[in-house]
Amino acid sequence: MPLFGRSKSKLNPDRIQRALRSSEESQLPPSQVRANKRGLPRTDTWQRCSIVGDLGQRMDGVLLDYSQSGGRVRFRTHQSLPRTCTLKVPALGINHRVRTVWQSHGDAGLAFI
Repeated sequence: MPLFGRSKSKLNPDRIQRALRSSEESQLPPSQVRANKRGLPRTDTWQRCSIVGDLGQRMDGVLLDYSQSGGRVRFRTHQSLPRTCTLKVPALGINHRVRTVWQSHGDAGLAFI
């Protein structure tokens, strides 16, 4: 008798390969999509970072990509960022004042000021 009332489904390798092929054909790599929308090239990364507000409040997140003009940060929870703050990414030597450009579902776009 299976645990939780359902039997384990059998994996079909052909079905998995078809699904993978169709998803590869329909999507551009994220780096190409971002490059078309912005003037400066972006570097993909996955570095721990923190946002420090003017009153000392600190929010930890992950820097997803960056360029000479700014970066994109992801947080575990949906947090409202201040209009201006400081982005700190010790692994990349970034300690810069930023302006919040956009926020959506735990992600935020930041511009260096």
